[in-house]
Amino acid sequence: MRQHLQIGPSRYRIRKHKWNDKTLAESRGYHASNNVIGLKSGMPKDMEAEVFMHELLHGIWFTFGLDKIFEDDEGESVEEFVVSNLSTSLCTVFVQNPWLLDYLKKGLLKK
Repeated sequence: MRQHLQIGPSRYRIRKHKWNDKTLAESRGYHASNNVIGLKSGMPKDMEAEVFMHELLHGIWFTFGLDKIFEDDEGESVEEFVVSNLSTSLCTVFVQNPWLLDYLKKGLLKK
């Protein structure tokens, strides 16, 4: 895994940490407003990939100001609900369609 991730104009540092379950409750990763994505070290690779996708989506949410668009009826952010469902959904689609990542890569990185 690389040490940095670019999301639009924002550059995020990627850090793996050892922490006990009491440190961040049940969390396996986090997105911080100081442009850090943290992952719990030692996770199985499939779990790490899903957690990374989840935190990447938090980074997109933060970087592109999606909190200004998505709220529930009481004006509360629905960020965690949306990010959780999108990360699981996207990972499932990629697992079920292994050709899709190559297809997207060829189309998006076409020179």
